[in-house]
Amino acid sequence: MSTTTIIDGTAEEVPQPPPMMPPDVMAGVARCQALASDTELMRVTRRNPETGEWWCVTERTGGGYVVYEVPADRPHTQHSVWQTLSQAERVVDNLAEGRPAEDMGSLPPPPAPPAEVFADDPVARLAWVKERAKAKVDRDAETARSKYITPGAGQAMEYLATEAEADQVLATPDSMVLPAGMFRFLDAEVAARGGTLREAAIRVMQAAAQWRQVGGAIKALRLATKDQIEAAPTEDAVWALAVVNWPLGLPHRGRWGR
Repeated sequence: MSTTTIIDGTAEEVPQPPPMMPPDVMAGVARCQALASDTELMRVTRRNPETGEWWCVTERTGGGYVVYEVPADRPHTQHSVWQTLSQAERVVDNLAEGRPAEDMGSLPPPPAPPAEVFADDPVARLAWVKERAKAKVDRDAETARSKYITPGAGQAMEYLATEAEADQVLATPDSMVLPAGMFRFLDAEVAARGGTLREAAIRVMQAAAQWRQVGGAIKALRLATKDQIEAAPTEDAVWALAVVNWPLGLPHRGRWGR
């Protein structure tokens, strides 16, 4: 296991434990590593050698990145969970340069309506913004889903077929001998991961139940956010609503069914 560490502006892959470094660097890396809980993996650290400040980014096993600000002379501060590593790194840049953590000015600005079309029609302009913000929410929801399931229509059909076979197997009495080749998708599970057909069916149903929990939460948040966007009175309010903290509901990172 290794972490990408930025030390004095140079990115390095640092194995665990880290190699010999200057004592102050080793101490700072250790402080950042200590912040990562059992559900986080330290990804990026950066320091200011003049002040002794450190900024650490850890990745949650359930998804998302946490930014820690670690001053030299007082307890650390935990900042918001961000959806992507690039967002978290921008937060680090903001903090290192004295800007608020949430100042995402380095991000591309939200799309603006064509001025020549909507300059004299604020109602149409706001409607245009809302449609694009809602489309962003849909795209981001799909990104959130992809932490747990592999996207694609064919993959979705595979999941459904595998779950249907698992349901059929578990509904069959233990004493009944199941014909060979009857359950093609579960046979593939057994071939890849071992166990019996019934054990594979149990694994599939457990994973499907987990996915329904987090998938339902994503859907509820997606629909509620789009309703809030539709009711928002200003463009700024619309784009603020379009930044969603998606649920990190499964206890492990990875996709059911893969």
